[in-house]
Amino acid sequence: MTRKAHMLIALAVVVAFAAVAVARAGPPEHRNVNGTIWAANRGTDTIRGFDASSGDVVATVSMASGSQPGDLAFAKGELYVAEEMGASPAIAIVDARTGDVLKRIAMPFGSRPHHVHASSGGNLVSVGLYGTDRVAVVDTATDELLGAWDTDPSSTAN
Repeated sequence: MTRKAHMLIALAVVVAFAAVAVARAGPPEHRNVNGTIWAANRGTDTIRGFDASSGDVVATVSMASGSQPGDLAFAKGELYVAEEMGASPAIAIVDARTGDVLKRIAMPFGSRPHHVHASSGGNLVSVGLYGTDRVAVVDTATDELLGAWDTDPSSTAN
């Protein structure tokens, strides 16, 4: 076999492997979220997903303008994002596979939703309301706010 033939075969193998890799990756709207690390960027009002093994950006999601997303948690295939600032503080719910903002749960003006945590089973998400001693709790099965609880009834910081 000639050198040119060897090079053509090698090129065909590379193209075949690339096609398989693209086919396995699936379209972006159905990306696999396993191994994705998510971070908020206050300065650009976005959240961004990174492939944990390579560091490559796999998704960038725009949040509400001026919201300065500060924290987020992953539960049941969705991201719960604290949109702390802006005219309408909220907990935004984002589909981690598509990057679509599914819903926003409005918080009282000035409450500044801040730290976000998912329960170990992912059934509940809690959001601290900065500047108060209250915590909001979301049911991830319905994406409804269960309520905001006063964590220290003996204080007046609610």
